[in-house]
Amino acid sequence: MPSWSGTVDKHRLLLQNLHQPGIPGESLPELINAALAGDQDFIFTAEADPDTGSCSIHAFSGKFIVSYILRKLLGLAEAERNEGRWVITGEWK
Repeated sequence: MPSWSGTVDKHRLLLQNLHQPGIPGESLPELINAALAGDQDFIFTAEADPDTGSCSIHAFSGKFIVSYILRKLLGLAEAERNEGRWVITGEWK
């Protein structure tokens, strides 16, 4: 299993290297704020290729999560809380 650990500066550099025209910001807080200000979902996920061991990150902004998918994700996180899964829920606006 690849390690995702690293310093904040390493992750900031990674995001700067991934920055593309039309993406509103160069840091996670900027990207999250822009998505939420536009009533968009913000999804950040990591993927490890089992064959090569290479690691990739994906960040999405848009309308992706419909209510039944959200309920399923919340249920999965809660059911696996003892395995280190977690979710943060709070009021917005």
